[in-house]
Amino acid sequence: MRERFISFDQMMKNPKIEISGMSHGTWIRLQCEVVLDTRREARAAMIEEYGPALSRMYWLTIT
Repeated sequence: MRERFISFDQMMKNPKIEISGMSHGTWIRLQCEVVLDTRREARAAMIEEYGPALSRMYWLTIT
């Protein structure tokens, strides 16, 4: 289970990340700095948007 969090630990030590992919035949690369958002509202919004997939991975009580 610990292996699951290695990437998170690495991002917290060095929050500058790049994400690349292809969109409609064109390569795109996003460069950004991640910020940990611990607000309950942020977690609730993700659960609402992505529902069952995230609720199985993370515990969140929405009242």
